[in-house]
Amino acid sequence: MSQILERLYLGGYSDAKDLKKLEKLGITHIAAIAAEAGPCFQGCFSYLHIKAYDSSSFKLFPWFEEVANFIYNALEKENGVVLVHCQMGISRSASCVIAYLMKYYAMSFRSALQFVQSKRPIVCPNEGFQQQLIEFEKTRRIAKDSRMSSSGTQQDKRKQNLEEQKKPTINFVSKNNKPSESIDKTVLRKSIQRSSSVCTTKTIRLPILLRGSKFRPAWNF
Repeated sequence: MSQILERLYLGGYSDAKDLKKLEKLGITHIAAIAAEAGPCFQGCFSYLHIKAYDSSSFKLFPWFEEVANFIYNALEKENGVVLVHCQMGISRSASCVIAYLMKYYAMSFRSALQFVQSKRPIVCPNEGFQQQLIEFEKTRRIAKDSRMSSSGTQQDKRKQNLEEQKKPTINFVSKNNKPSESIDKTVLRKSIQRSSSVCTTKTIRLPILLRGSKFRPAWNF
């Protein structure tokens, strides 16, 4: 059994069957990546069993995300100690640990492979698994670019909304006393109504002629 990271171990089936060793290391979660090497101590540990075969034609790619998430949740959310194993801890389980490093440590396939080999020199994913890990790296890159593009678009929209909020709602009357074309119509309408209420029509009251009086107005129309 080899320690890859703090609280993350990679090993073979013989390690997964050694209860004393598991208890000594404080193992809480076990990912068994082998069809022929399932859980040995049900009820004692949290298990994930992937019935994988060490064949170049076997599709391990669909399980990379699930195993990576299992490791992440055990380490980060449950503060557990994880063992990932297959029969020998060379190909199947090693490929899944590499996938975990690629997803959660943003490592390239080559960097993750070299890192795991530095901790466990016998690691050597078969050719088919290596190709699937390269494909996994491509899908991770595409997803990252998509998230960055989406984030950039949202930032542009927020910036545009902020700029629009800075624009004045009402423009002042220009020097020729003509309102700007962009003046708020509601404000202009209210202004006209106030002006109409102030400017009332003046009427001229003519003197009333008394019946039978010789009084005549001093002006003629």
